[in-house]
Amino acid sequence: MENRRALSARWTITADLVLISAAQIGSQESDYCDSTFARTSDGTPFLAGATLAGALRSALCDTLSGYRQSEPVAVGELFGALDHHESALILFDSFGCTADDPISAGIGCIAEASIRDGVRLDLETATALDGFKYDREILLPGCVFPLRFDLLIDAASDEGHLLSYFIAVLNSLANGEVHLGARKSRGLGKVACLSFRAIRYDLAQISGWREYAQSASHLAPLTPQVEAFSTPVQAISKAYQALPLTEINDNRSRLMVTLSVALASPLIIRSPGIHAADPDNVQLTEHGKALLSGASVAGALRAQAIRITQTLNFGASLVDDLFGTSPENMVRDDIGAMPMGSRIRVSEAYLEGAKTYEHTRDRIDRFTGGSVDGALFTESPVVGGLATLNIEVRNPKRADMALMTHLCRDLVEGLITIGGEAAAGRGCLTGSAILSKSGSVGSVRVAPGKVECDEPEALSECLKALLNEEDYNL
Repeated sequence: MENRRALSARWTITADLVLISAAQIGSQESDYCDSTFARTSDGTPFLAGATLAGALRSALCDTLSGYRQSEPVAVGELFGALDHHESALILFDSFGCTADDPISAGIGCIAEASIRDGVRLDLETATALDGFKYDREILLPGCVFPLRFDLLIDAASDEGHLLSYFIAVLNSLANGEVHLGARKSRGLGKVACLSFRAIRYDLAQISGWREYAQSASHLAPLTPQVEAFSTPVQAISKAYQALPLTEINDNRSRLMVTLSVALASPLIIRSPGIHAADPDNVQLTEHGKALLSGASVAGALRAQAIRITQTLNFGASLVDDLFGTSPENMVRDDIGAMPMGSRIRVSEAYLEGAKTYEHTRDRIDRFTGGSVDGALFTESPVVGGLATLNIEVRNPKRADMALMTHLCRDLVEGLITIGGEAAAGRGCLTGSAILSKSGSVGSVRVAPGKVECDEPEALSECLKALLNEEDYNL
């Protein structure tokens, strides 16, 4: 049979993908929630190779060209191009297992899952919109998906360049820069990779074909005979030391915000109780720890950003450009406009050291001053606790830097509330923030009552850009 691709080599690379944050992959509706996590017939969590391929292709495009730019030719060389050639990279479907299970025994594993409630808010009234409550099944952090990649090298390809691009993709996975599934911009789907193994089959030799034909075909074919490494470049260099690799420049432009916060008042991000004896509303938790959800933080920041821009008599375009638009929020006479995804990415964070307590409340009749019949309820908020929130703004503009500085100051001064019961004094934070642009030496440091900057003139220009609604890149 003719070898149409004229293969000269074949690489097999394996790794263990671990969920760092909760994830929701799949959109099948069920009897108990609006969307479920993708699973096999026996309930095992399932990660399709197509899902991973799309995320990795996007990550490579962002690295090579920057966010929201045209796809370079190099991406098509690795992942395939519609009008030219098929993908040189084969990605296998994967089945989830727990960290305690053998990777090869993931089939049949029941990973820990939960139901995450959500609601859409009216930005003008800050109340829930009727008919917009939703819930989704999420897979909790800690689930492991064994990954296998096969890279096909034909005689006409530059093996060093292909591997360099592939290493850049794997580095994004290893560094936790890739998110999978829904609500990626709100903290869900963050993953990381570890235990990289690689082997190269020299298909220019008969022995190479024989070795590949005799190799295992499952998701972990290199375990345990091939040494595992913490980075992909170490694993690939160990497998074939004579291969020259090319350094890939990172062309992404990002504004990174690190918020170190503590609860200044009780907090409740409502979640229904699990047990019959639980209060009516409890604080959202994962693995028994109180959680600051990315959606709650992003929603609070967006609401405050709208207040700031309305105070300055601006329209909604600045906030929509940063936080994203939906078809329902777009102006009807804006012909040809398209919904845009959020440029801001908000992580989720555990509240370390937070403690819960129960608080029973009653609804009062405003006319009689007496209790409303049947309106007694119990809640379980949390007090205390520390958390570190990471926020990323992609393709930042000068106005974004100024607006994020204002938002961080308001957040650490307790002017922005997170979660419910804000009218009862809940949801206030305190702490500090550091804002820095990728590739820049200077930073902005925000704390209650003060803002410090390494480059005051640059920050002043950003503030002028915000006041003048200028659209210049940072």
